[in-house]
Amino acid sequence: MIRLSLKIKLIGLMVLILAATIIASYIIFEQSETALLQRVVQHIKAVENVGNVVEIQQLFTTRNDQTLHHHLSVRSHQGRIAQISLLDREYTVIASSNPDDVGLSLQELEHRRVFGEIDASLWWDTLLKKHLKKYDVTFPVYENGRKKGYINIVLIMNDLEYLIKKAKYSNILLITAIFLGGTVVAVIMVNRFTKPIDTLVEASKTVAEGNFDTRVQANNSSDELYTLITGFNEMTEKLQEHKALEERVHRSERMAALGELGARLAHEIRNPLNSITLIIDHLRDRFSPAEEKDQQKFASYVGNIKTELHRLNKLVTDFLQVSRPLHPDLRPIQVKPFIRQILQLLETEADTHQIQIEIDIPAENLTIQGDEGLLKTACLNIGLNAIQAMSQGGHLRIHARPAQHSSPDETPLCAIAFKDTGPGIPPEHREKIFQPYFTTKPEGTGLGLSIVNRVIEDHHGTIQIDSTVGHGTTMTLLLPMARGERT
Repeated sequence: MIRLSLKIKLIGLMVLILAATIIASYIIFEQSETALLQRVVQHIKAVENVGNVVEIQQLFTTRNDQTLHHHLSVRSHQGRIAQISLLDREYTVIASSNPDDVGLSLQELEHRRVFGEIDASLWWDTLLKKHLKKYDVTFPVYENGRKKGYINIVLIMNDLEYLIKKAKYSNILLITAIFLGGTVVAVIMVNRFTKPIDTLVEASKTVAEGNFDTRVQANNSSDELYTLITGFNEMTEKLQEHKALEERVHRSERMAALGELGARLAHEIRNPLNSITLIIDHLRDRFSPAEEKDQQKFASYVGNIKTELHRLNKLVTDFLQVSRPLHPDLRPIQVKPFIRQILQLLETEADTHQIQIEIDIPAENLTIQGDEGLLKTACLNIGLNAIQAMSQGGHLRIHARPAQHSSPDETPLCAIAFKDTGPGIPPEHREKIFQPYFTTKPEGTGLGLSIVNRVIEDHHGTIQIDSTVGHGTTMTLLLPMARGERT
C-alpha cells in the first residue's frame, strides 16, 4: 500500500478541485455550444421559411404600396423576424414592414437599428426591445438569372442571449459549488490533521509536568504526522529511561550514605551482640542449676536469648545488604547447575514444610551473565518465601527458558520462574512487596524481597509477578543472557 505524505495529500486535494472545475466548465461549455448551434439552426430555418413563404417575384412586381406593406408586416410577425425590407439593386429600401424606412439606403437602415430606432408598433414592447439583440441578414434575390434586388431581415436573438447567460450563470454556480465542496473537504482534512497536533500539544504539557510515561496513539499511516508522533513517543520513552536512570543514581547515592551509616552501626552493634552471645554461653556452662527441673527452665531461657540475638544479628546483616551499594562481579553462569544448587539449599526447608520441589531446564547450554553469589541470595529469598507461604504443604516448580522478548537494548533475556501453589498475593500488596520493611509475616523483617529487587536491578534485569489469590504465585526473574548466548 502506497503511503502519501501530508504535502502530497494537500496538493492532491487542490489538483482534484481544479480538475473538477475544468471538467465541469468543459461539460457546461459543450452543452451550451450544442444548444446555441441548435438555436442558430432554428434561426436559419426561420429565414429559409421566409424565402419559401414569401413569393419573392410577387413582392418585387407588386406596385401597390399598401398591399406590399401588408405582406411584409404579416411575415415580420412570424417566428423570430422583427422586420423585413425589400431593397433594389442599389441597396435602397423600396418597401418595408416599417414604412418609415422606405427610401433609406442599407447603411442608413443599419444605422437606425444600431441606435434602437425601431418602430414601437412592433409586437415586443419598448422595455423588452431595449434588452433584445437584433441581427441583420441580407441576401440577394434572382429572377431568371438576373439580380432583382435584396431582402433584408432583422432577427431577434434574445433566446441566444438567454442561453449564453444561462451557461454563464450555470458555470458560476457549479464552480462555486465545487469550491464550497472542496472547502468542506479541506476543513475536514485540516481537522483530521490538526487533531493529532492538538493531542501532541496536550501530551507535551503533560510531559512538561514530569509525566514521562505519556504516549500518543499514532494513526496507521506514514505521513509527517505519523513521523512526528513516533518521534514524540520515542522521546518520552528515552526521557522515561533517563528519569529511571536518575532515580537509580539517586537511590545508589542514598544507599551509599545508608551503607556508610550501616557499616558504622554494624560495627557498634555486632560487637556487643557477639560479646553477649559469648557471655550467654559462659553463663550456661558455669551457672547451670543443679536440679534437673531448673536446668531445663534455664536452658529454655538461654535458648530464647540466643534465638533473639541471632534474629538481631540477621536483621543487621539484612540491613547492610539493603543499604550498601552492590558491585556485582558479572560472569557467565550455567543455569542448570546453578538451579540445582538452589534446589539443594532449599531441600531442608522444603522437607520441613512438606513441599515438593520440581525443576525444569530445557536448554543444557542456557547461560546467563551475573554475580553467582548475589543471584543465589536472590533466588534463595524467593524460594524460601514461596516455601514459607505454603504452610500446609504444596508444590514449587522452578523452570528456566529463553524469554520471548529482549531488553530495551536488544539483549536476549533468560526467564527463571518460581511457581508455587500457595495462597497468592492480594492485589493491594503487589505494589508494596519490594518496599523495604514491608512484610505480612509476624516474624519477617520485610527486607528479603527488597534485597532481591536490588540484586536483579543491578543485573539490569526485571521481576514479573503473576499471582491469583487462592491459586498461587509465579515470580519470574528476567536476566541478561551471557554474550555467548546472544544471537
